[in-house]
Amino acid sequence: MKQWWPLVALATAQFVMVLDQSVMNVSISTLVKDFDTTVSTIQAVITFYCLVMAMFMLTGAKIGDIIGRRRAFFLGVVVYGCGSALTAVSQSVAVLTLGWSVLEGIGAAMVLPAMAALIAGNFQRRERKIAYAVIGGWPAPASPSARSSAGGSPPSCPGAWFSSARFSWSSSSW
Repeated sequence: MKQWWPLVALATAQFVMVLDQSVMNVSISTLVKDFDTTVSTIQAVITFYCLVMAMFMLTGAKIGDIIGRRRAFFLGVVVYGCGSALTAVSQSVAVLTLGWSVLEGIGAAMVLPAMAALIAGNFQRRERKIAYAVIGGWPAPASPSARSSAGGSPPSCPGAWFSSARFSWSSSSW
């Protein structure tokens, strides 16, 4: 069981990143009201996150080669967490962009390559397949969970029972 603890940390990080991305997409209308801006502006902030992450992905992988994948993973988690904290307290679109798009994008660009390399380095054969399956499948509940935590409408699929008990779904909503 000891060998699976690193997978718990990796899967948790993956889940949080998918949840965070989903919350931002679900919360667009709320963010537009809170920041007194347009939908296009918030969508640009979300898109900029993806661009920053993609732009620094190879750099993040190289940092993992230089300082070690485990250190790069933890450094990425710290940068991502700082970006998330800044996003949570942001009072303007500029600060939201810095926290969400820049810091979280750079953190994710360090976490994702390190995650793949840590799985490849820590697991062999069958266990590696299981680990990649967990990393790929574990974040699946994050998207419907984001809908309920952000106050969105319930998912349209009947299998979304794990979403949240905050909604009182009638049988007609299925």
